Amino acid sequence: MDERRLMPAWRRYDGGFYATAGDGLLEAVARDAPLLILSGGYGLLRPEEPIGDYNKVMRMSDWPAGLLEDLLIGEARRRNVSSIVAFAASSSDYAKLVRRTSWEQAGADAFLVTIKDAGKGASGKVPRRLGQAFTCFWEGRPADGYPEGTSVERLG
Repeated sequence: MDERRLMPAWRRYDGGFYATAGDGLLEAVARDAPLLILSGGYGLLRPEEPIGDYNKVMRMSDWPAGLLEDLLIGEARRRNVSSIVAFAASSSDYAKLVRRTSWEQAGADAFLVTIKDAGKGASGKVPRRLGQAFTCFWEGRPADGYPEGTSVERLG
């Protein structure tokens, strides 16, 4: 981890999700939407939190059991949100974390948006399609405007 040049978390990441979510994410951050970023290196981040440069995938085994779940619930309570919508690859530890969080403790309904059946090149397609799905969600587009394979799982 190199913290010599800190950047807001939402600007630090440049993978397919962030590159594709682009303007939708920019607008959500500008409007102070209750966004959170799950980070392999930092855990749970608010978009404006300054972070260094690193390259680490989220692994639940790197974190004390229950810590990230408790932080997610606490943040949902703090921001007084009634619905949680998470975007993650279906088999990733990001999705596993969202699925195993007891959202009812936060008094919130929770949904996980994933991409099904992306086929060959899924490691590139899925993050980009999730970025598109985020923008569609943020802009309130109808379901037929979402990218191919978008799936919404109700949690809890």
